[in-house]
Amino acid sequence: AMLMASGELNLAMGGPSVLGSEPRRSVYVRKIRNTPDEMLKGFDAPTGFHSTPTRDSTTTTTQALLMINGSWVLDRSRAMSSALTEAHPSDPVAWVEHAYKRCYGRIPREKERERALEFLRTNNDRDAALMDFCHVMLSSNEFLYLH
Repeated sequence: AMLMASGELNLAMGGPSVLGSEPRRSVYVRKIRNTPDEMLKGFDAPTGFHSTPTRDSTTTTTQALLMINGSWVLDRSRAMSSALTEAHPSDPVAWVEHAYKRCYGRIPREKERERALEFLRTNNDRDAALMDFCHVMLSSNEFLYLH
């Protein structure tokens, strides 16, 4: 979902396996048993040592730290902010609207729009502020959990 929201997801079907850093669905990620992908491992991906008929579903501090500090999530945030500025070069209102549609499939509520625009306006570095905004969107409970 994060690759889709950031605009990076490669939707090609089939082909060789790839490293976890590639923008492919995790079904195509190469499984190296002794060197698991940290992001997938943090979110309960099967180990690959045995059959896994059901997957664990946990919420841990490690997951929160991966979302806040993990380079993979920060790279997705950077890509998403680049896609927003490319689509709408100087239009913060469009950035907020588009980000909400990409991440949550809805338009922002009035209060959400106001807060996001205020955040973007009060930061001197527009690019860094937009990346931080995207990071918040991609790390939010509404994005991560089905309600």
